[in-house]
Amino acid sequence: MRRVSRTICLAAAICATVTTTALAVAPPAGTPDLSQMTIQASNLRPGAKIGTQGYGTPPAGIVADYSRDWTAAVTSSGVRLQLAGTSILLLPTPANAATVLAGERRIFGSKADRPLVARLFTQGAHSKIKPKDISFGRVRGVTIGDGAFLLPLTVHQGNHRIAVDIYEVEVADVVAENVIIAAHPKAAAKGGHELTVDVAANIQSVLAATGTTGQTGPTGATG
Repeated sequence: MRRVSRTICLAAAICATVTTTALAVAPPAGTPDLSQMTIQASNLRPGAKIGTQGYGTPPAGIVADYSRDWTAAVTSSGVRLQLAGTSILLLPTPANAATVLAGERRIFGSKADRPLVARLFTQGAHSKIKPKDISFGRVRGVTIGDGAFLLPLTVHQGNHRIAVDIYEVEVADVVAENVIIAAHPKAAAKGGHELTVDVAANIQSVLAATGTTGQTGPTGATG
């Protein structure tokens, strides 16, 4: 029981550092509803709860930015996860999206940039995770959407560890990031692949219905 509790505490610490608090930012007019592109309730078994969600202020060169994370999530196939979070970036063109995905893959795959990636998991007032606690797996391509890759991480503290799989996927002019946290690497890998396929399908469905310049839905829709 103490081992399970410790695992949950580690997952909570990671959640605090890799998810984005929902912001009261209105989506740009005339853009697709990014909230419908993330992991949806229909992609999970009943019982999952939304932690944070909402549009954020997009960085330069990004049209719109939306994030949502689910806690205590179980995928449709029954894989139990401690966190399943999605960040959606809408780019001006598919070419821009492909450039962003390629840039992310270079950064995630570069040993020189590993400290930068590690800092994503060590920020936050309540996080006790240190860069030395993080070990990186090998970046590898995944056949999803118009292009995708996976970066697996492991967070170690004493005899305990948490598996963190980061999936990046491009569909048309959208780049999505899924951050999947599980107690075991096999669960993170299986659940992460399943949910990234779901997210790619969600993006395709929204774009097919509205086009890349379709009408937005309400901010913070739960889907």
